[in-house]
Amino acid sequence: MIRAVPGTGAAPQWHTHELGFQLVYVLRGWVTFTYEDIGEVTFRPGDSVLQPPLVRHVEVAHSEDLELLEIASPADFPTRTVDPPGSP
Repeated sequence: MIRAVPGTGAAPQWHTHELGFQLVYVLRGWVTFTYEDIGEVTFRPGDSVLQPPLVRHVEVAHSEDLELLEIASPADFPTRTVDPPGSP
């Protein structure tokens, strides 16, 4: 379970996750991500996303009341900072 910290916005940084499975399900509030392959997407309560392994993405913004459930395998996985798509 991930909850927004009130008063703390997104810290946009392009990154990837080294894992085999990652499902994000929004319980409350909203969150906006940008994905390298489809662009910007906003998720609201009841929305979910199955993020492919190693997909480059960045959290753009989220609501103060964001709560989401993240299911990942393995549970402990490395996150790597990457250059934005199109960077030299």
